[in-house]
Parts: sequence; C-alpha cells; structure tokens
Amino acid sequence: MVPEQNNEQIRAENKRYVEFALEMMNLKPSFARKLNPSGLSPMHLAVQNDQTLVVRTLLKVDKDLARVKGKAGQTPLHFAADHEALDLLVEFLEACPECITDVNIHGQTAFQVAVKNGRYEAAKLLASWICRSTHKNSTTWERVVLNGEDTEGNTVLHIAAQNNDPQMVSLLLKFNVSKNKLNLKGQTALDISEGQNNGRETRDVLGRAKCRNASAIPPRPTLAQSLRSTEFSLEEVLLRDVKRQLNKFSNESLNALLVVYALIVTTTYQACLTPPGGFTQENNIPGNFTQGNITNFYNISLTDQEQSVGVSVLDPGVFNFFYLANSLTFGFTVFTMIALLLLTDAVNGTVNAMLSYPLLVLLFICYSISVLTISPTDNWSYFILPFLAPTFPLNLFLARKLYYFNVAAWRNNFH
Repeated sequence: MVPEQNNEQIRAENKRYVEFALEMMNLKPSFARKLNPSGLSPMHLAVQNDQTLVVRTLLKVDKDLARVKGKAGQTPLHFAADHEALDLLVEFLEACPECITDVNIHGQTAFQVAVKNGRYEAAKLLASWICRSTHKNSTTWERVVLNGEDTEGNTVLHIAAQNNDPQMVSLLLKFNVSKNKLNLKGQTALDISEGQNNGRETRDVLGRAKCRNASAIPPRPTLAQSLRSTEFSLEEVLLRDVKRQLNKFSNESLNALLVVYALIVTTTYQACLTPPGGFTQENNIPGNFTQGNITNFYNISLTDQEQSVGVSVLDPGVFNFFYLANSLTFGFTVFTMIALLLLTDAVNGTVNAMLSYPLLVLLFICYSISVLTISPTDNWSYFILPFLAPTFPLNLFLARKLYYFNVAAWRNNFH
C-alpha cells in the first residue's frame, strides 16, 4: 500500500506543478524566460528536477523555451544532455529541432557537452537523431554539430581524445566525424592522444580508423592566403560571373527559367519522334530513297521497300542539319538545367542533380535510338554516336567542377 500511496502523491504533485506552470504562463508569459539568481529559467529547473510532464506542457505553450539561454549560455537541451535525461532530450528535439545547433559561451553544442562530460548514451542519442533527421536543415546540422568546433577549435573527437575515452572515440568514428581536423593549436585528435601518458587504448582506436598526425597532413592554404592570390583561372572567373548573375535572380525567376528549359527539352525530344514531313508509309515509297539505317541497327534482313518504311522523308543532308541543331539544343539544355541546380544550392542542388542524372542518361539513350531508327542515311549514325557519347562524361565532369567550386565557396563563407 505504501508504494501506491507514493505514486499517488507523485502524480498529485506533478499535476500541481503543471497547473502552477500553466497559470504563471497565462498571467505573465514573460515569466517563462526569466532567470532566477542561479541563472536558471523555469525550463532549466524542470529539467534539473526531471519534471518531464512540466517540460512537455511548457513546450506545447512555446516550443522556443527550449532555446532560452541560462547561466554560461546553457540551454535546457544542454542541461538535458549533461544530466543524460534521454526522454527530455527527445522531447526537446521533437518540439524544437533547431535547438540542436545552440551553443553555450564556450561554443559548445549539447552534443559537445555530452561528449565532454562522458555522457555516452546522450551523445549516442543526439548523433543518431542528427543522422536520421529528414529536416530541411539536417545536412547543415551534420556539419555544424557533428564536426563543429568550440572556441578553442576542438571538435568532439578532440574532446574525447582529451578525456582519454576510447568508448566515446569509437562511437564518434561510427558517425563519420572529421578524423584529421586541426584545432587552434594545430593538433589532431591523434596528436592529443599521443601527448597523454595513459592514452594507449585511445591511440589504438584512432590508429585503426586511420587518423593521422598534423605533420602527416598536407598544409592547406588559409582563406586569407587564397584571397591574397592575384591569379584567377578561367574556370573560376566563369563560374564566379555565372553565380553573380544567378544571385540577382529571385526563386520565382529561377523556377520560371527551369520551366522554360523543361519545355525546350520536351520540344526537342518531340521533334526527334515526329520529324518535319513525317515518315514514309508502306503504300508511298519514294523510288530514289536510300537504304534506311534501321536494317543495320536491328541487324535483320528486309526488302528495299520494307527498309524504307518508317524512316524520315527528309533529304539526308537536310536531316543531318536538322538533327545536329536539335541534338545540340537538347544536350546543352539538359546540362544547363543540371548546372542551375548545382549553382543555386550546393547541397540540395547536388542531391537533385545526382538523382536526376541516371534518368537523363536513359533519356539520351532513348533519344539516340530514336534518331538511329528513323535516319534515312547511314552517315548520320557515324555522326550522332561520337556526338552523344562524350555528353555523359562531359556533363559529369562539369557537374563535379561546379559542385566542388560551390562547396568551397560555401565552406569559406561558413568559416
């Protein structure tokens, strides 16, 4: 009977806490953001006392209470990570996922606090949540949180190495954190581990993951050194000018431009399927018509009359000129669409372009087969294949160039 009474008392106290919190929020909403003499808000106190119901109620009223900064810039999420309150961590992340990027006065996120204080389960939960998140900013969060630096330039791997915590180091390496990043002292995580007398196990874990010392890493030019350079490559100048012009476009203008390009691709592909003048019919075969390429393409034996059925009625010279212009328009419009996707957004644009690329390759193959089938001359097949064959690697090469140029600028802007 005693345990049941205790449970009833706890439920009653929790109910009073919730009712009191709601009443205070109703009478004075700003009270929820006030700090007590110890530098703690009501949400911090609820986390400190493991009041899950109060936390859930406050978050329903205002989810941004998860981002209120108390003493030393600590948010309630920092408190939950430090206390390893896993259920509260989930409550905060579900209600306000943006709080994962909040830092304290030392430039540390809740994830870094969990690693620093050896909260293994909390660090595991936070890292898993980031990697599983489908939020629109999740890719940025992986960069900012998993590989972010504190005020001393230390990443979570540096911190775990300083703590000589091989279990935490093994966990972090599973989430593909930066292995060889340098802190402000010019040290990698392996350098820090080697400077400790009892860090052999941690060094072994880092060594198996192929982490390196700072001396083994090729020096990279700093942003200041890059900006002092007076030499500009043609590629850099062209991409810079294109980006400047694109930055003048609004999202609506870019979307309209992509729609126009999509219409051009559709039109040129339709011209391939239905060329001017149409096709020769079975009951209307020109006597002077040349043997169609359809025989050689499908490797079957047909009569001269059957070979002419279904090919373009255009003169071979006109046909070659028409499909040269049509193919050039088709190929370069497709490439321009990929370039626009990459240049407008380094991350999401890359994903969209890479997902679209296999489909575009198949579209080029279908285009080539259609042209070879209806061509009235064998000479066209010798022209179109050399033209379209380099299109795939050329598009891929240029797409990679655009991607790395954009990502480099993106990283420079961040740092």
